Amino acid sequence: MMLESGMQYSSARYQTERKTPIEQIPDERIKGGDMGLTKFLTLSDGTTVETPNFLRKSEEEIKRLQRVMSRAKKGSRNSRKLALRLAKQHHHVACQRDNHQNKTLATLYKANDILFLEKTICNQHDEEPSSSQEPPRHITWKVPPQGTVQSRYTW
Repeated sequence: MMLESGMQYSSARYQTERKTPIEQIPDERIKGGDMGLTKFLTLSDGTTVETPNFLRKSEEEIKRLQRVMSRAKKGSRNSRKLALRLAKQHHHVACQRDNHQNKTLATLYKANDILFLEKTICNQHDEEPSSSQEPPRHITWKVPPQGTVQSRYTW
């Protein structure tokens, strides 16, 4: 259980066995993709998924809440209520992004048996090569590691 922006969440995890061997999967059910900065996802067959600008759509409401909060007396009950409303608005944007990512990857995973995804992490380009070669954890849990490059990595 975790508490975030005044709401409680819980999560569960399970693992299943692979039903078909990798050698029997047809090539058209294997795709690769690149998660970029300008496009959300570009697949190996040329299909692109646009980045939804959820923050841009909620920008006015966030600005308004920040303006009102800056005028409220610091430490007052009204200030705390406004801070919670602002946190909920930011949390709403984060949930929209997660929902879009989960639905997109679930659709791709249902249509394909194996997905190879690469995500560009800009702030890690200057670091050691070992830290930037590890796959992003929030993507790799979506795809079973059998038959992918994930089997190289030791977690």
